[in-house]
Amino acid sequence: MRAVSLKTEYMQNPCGIDIAKPRLSWLCEEGLRQTAYEIRAVSGATEIWNSGLVESGKMSAFPDAALQSREHVEWRVRLWDENGSEGPWSEAASFEMGLLEREDYSAKWINPELACDPSVHKPASYLRKRFSVPTGFDRARLYITAHGLYEASLNGTRVGDFVLAPRLVQL
Repeated sequence: MRAVSLKTEYMQNPCGIDIAKPRLSWLCEEGLRQTAYEIRAVSGATEIWNSGLVESGKMSAFPDAALQSREHVEWRVRLWDENGSEGPWSEAASFEMGLLEREDYSAKWINPELACDPSVHKPASYLRKRFSVPTGFDRARLYITAHGLYEASLNGTRVGDFVLAPRLVQL
């Protein structure tokens, strides 16, 4: 018996989880009935949670770990079947924590119209920010939100594929 379709808060490999103890879940493949599971979660090279052997047919668990804002976590699960036979470890699943504490937010709102007359129709605002990034980065995170809708680009290339709603974007 093996675990498949691993999800965190009902999503596959989500980014920006804002729940301190997110639900981890899976489905079973092969075998008739799950009788136990074990979950291991790591952040970087550090094991942050090991459930140990849990005798249960339940296909979800909540990690007993103090997760931090922006923390990237990978986890695996292995199952035992109705005969008590141990299955293989699942493929790794992952999630990334969002910003959990108010102090984690350091950005400032950008508002192009400091004084606005609601009776005057204006075209959509266009905001642009130039910045330089030092070399040596493999990946970065761009946190964006808006009072309305946005489309982000970096060096003239659209970032992400999300349309018509604010959300976190991974570069």
